[in-house]
Amino acid sequence: MNNCKTHIAVLMTLSVAGVMACGNGAARADDTVRGRGSLPASHAHSESHSASVRFIVRFASQPTTAQSAQLKALGADIYRDLPIIRSAALSVPVRNLDKLKSLPFVGHVSPDLGVKKTDEFTVESSGADVAYAQFSVTGSGAVVAVIDSGIHKTSDIDKKAPKGANFVPGADGKVNADDTEDRCGHGTHVSGI
Repeated sequence: MNNCKTHIAVLMTLSVAGVMACGNGAARADDTVRGRGSLPASHAHSESHSASVRFIVRFASQPTTAQSAQLKALGADIYRDLPIIRSAALSVPVRNLDKLKSLPFVGHVSPDLGVKKTDEFTVESSGADVAYAQFSVTGSGAVVAVIDSGIHKTSDIDKKAPKGANFVPGADGKVNADDTEDRCGHGTHVSGI
């Protein structure tokens, strides 16, 4: 294995993008804003009344044109459509949060908070420590193939993932091999690890 100049690891991820379950979970009553979904009180109320905050909103079904107009009337700005999970990432003025949550086509509202990755358990759980100890394998020069939902092109990933191919037919039944855009975010997440 040491003599190989390029090691190929194929990561097959067969998971589905997580959807936050409705309900209040184990959060304490004083830590959340009640309604359709639990929101940290600090997220909902610490901003000025006219400031906008970011949320993931799950819909009962894909919003109609009239429903989209209702969202716009509340000052909602959709910055990412998430059709696979019938959701959208949007910002809305704090003053309209209760109105947003009361719309009959809104199933759940969750804060769109930043997530910081940690590699605390990566080395041991992947066996990288054993590969290094027994075979002096460091991963240098390795080529990794990620088979997932695609990769959203960003400047940091473009340099590291120069090639891609699509094997899944689109709505028209045809495969567009050059369309590797990640429409749900999971492949981009996995590629960034």
